[in-house]
Amino acid sequence: MKKRALITIILFLFLVYFSATTFFTFYALPNTYVNGYNMSFVEKSKIVDRNADIKTLTINASDNRKLVIDAQEVEFNLKIPEDFKIEQNPFSWPLSFFDTKKYTVNFDYTIDENKLNKKIYQAKLNQNSKKSYNAYISYLDDEYTIIPEQVGNEIDTNKLKDTIIKSLLEQKEDITLKDEYIKPTVYSNSWAIIRAKNKLNKLKDIEISFDFNDTIYKLKGRQLRDMMDFDEKKGFVYKDLEIEQYVDYLKDITDTYNKSRTITTVENKQLKLTAIDYGWEIDKHKTVELIKERIENAENETIEPAYNRQAKSRLKNDIQDEYIEIDQQNKTLYYINNYKINKSIPIKITQPIPKGIYNIDNKTKGYSKNYTLGFYRHTISTEQNSDIQVSPNLLESIYYDVGENIAVIVY
Repeated sequence: MKKRALITIILFLFLVYFSATTFFTFYALPNTYVNGYNMSFVEKSKIVDRNADIKTLTINASDNRKLVIDAQEVEFNLKIPEDFKIEQNPFSWPLSFFDTKKYTVNFDYTIDENKLNKKIYQAKLNQNSKKSYNAYISYLDDEYTIIPEQVGNEIDTNKLKDTIIKSLLEQKEDITLKDEYIKPTVYSNSWAIIRAKNKLNKLKDIEISFDFNDTIYKLKGRQLRDMMDFDEKKGFVYKDLEIEQYVDYLKDITDTYNKSRTITTVENKQLKLTAIDYGWEIDKHKTVELIKERIENAENETIEPAYNRQAKSRLKNDIQDEYIEIDQQNKTLYYINNYKINKSIPIKITQPIPKGIYNIDNKTKGYSKNYTLGFYRHTISTEQNSDIQVSPNLLESIYYDVGENIAVIVY
């Protein structure tokens, strides 16, 4: 009796074993994972060919917003690698309960992007959504204050599309959005915005003055505050465009280089001449950097702009009391100093010079009494090849008195 019972049990176990072996010939063993998902007891052919199982995906968003995507409606299809196989020994199924088998499949897919975009657009998920915005710095009641951020529930469409495709690949049927919302990138408790606010408050009342001798221009108040800002990546920043525009303003009202002016000659004639190579010209780039440096010092300061070109005086009449006049018609050079004719010298003109105002840019003394005054590719010299020839003794009489950056008025 006992022997028959034992035989019956053995036969039953063999039947179970071989039946399960037959089953696992077509189905995945227990503890089978494909791309991290449990595929135990799933028909092997469906693990590879999953298109038949792709139906619909329900996307749940905040405020009861919902979107249902039908895989066929957006023409979503998986492309299965041809060389992928689930190779398992069905006879080893009892051991598989204690052993995990992991497989990685690099599935590709196709989807009609236009249909997916249209489906998302028609759902109008963001129609009544609340937008997020960053914390920002505002000037209120005579000081800089941080306005806190707002965390909204507007959905990032690109992130939503990525989530939809990922969920279809994973054959999910229902998901709830979490990281797909547009969130602020700057929060009021971030050290960068707090530090920027403190620095702006330190700088808000300083005053930078530009002294042009007869006129002072002051950079202060809102005009100065508009040159500073907060950037979410860099923190406190200078607004280069605003600073450059202010320097352009200074250049426009104070530069005299290459501008016309009315000259009264020694013979009391009024002439309108262009300052071809004479006058003041602010160096824009260097002056912008000077302003930044003074702002950084956070103190009231008077500064002088940086210049590309300089003249005799920074007063509005930048020629002032010392200059040279060259009357080409009367072949005479006048050296004026302290508004008086210091010397009247006859000259020989070997090459006519265009009318205008020039700048003495070099003085050279050669051997013996060879003197040269240079201006804008022209020369006043004792040399025969110069544009304007002067006798050595007469040129010597003014050579040592002529100062730097004085004007040469040619007419």
